[in-house]
This record gives sequence, structure tokens and C-alpha cells, in this order.
Amino acid sequence: MSRTDENMINIYERKILRFIFGGIQENGTWQSRSNLEVYQSYKESDIVNFIQVQRTKWAGHVVRMHEDCNTKEVFSAQPIGT
Repeated sequence: MSRTDENMINIYERKILRFIFGGIQENGTWQSRSNLEVYQSYKESDIVNFIQVQRTKWAGHVVRMHEDCNTKEVFSAQPIGT
């Protein structure tokens, strides 16, 4: 996953979390939460870390598959060509 993809996913995650947690009312006015406040409210790792962990788990799962499985064959294949 490229840095641009990671950045776009993080932006989308913050947008959704802001919608879920809502704004903050201070002195009778509403303000949107800062990025730090959003992540402190969520108390979980960001979605990019979650994706990386899940990809690693999937790779381990494929490595442990039986040799005859199509997924294992594709995963272990060496590309031919230039």
C-alpha cells in the first residue's frame, strides 16, 4: 500500500469517526473535533495498521495451506517474462 493510499484511508477514517462521535459544544457553540481528539475518543489503532496486520495474518494462512490449493499455488508462483 502506498503512502498516498494510506493517507487517503486515514482521511476517510477520521471523517467517519468525526461523524460518529459528533462535535463538541463549548460555551454554547459547536466545534468539530481535532484529529487528536478523534483518535483519543476512538482508543484503537488506526485502520492502516489494522489492514497491515490482517494482510500479514492472511499471508501466514496461505503459507500454511496444503500445496494442492490454488491460492497457495498462485501465492508461491514465480512470474515469467520481462
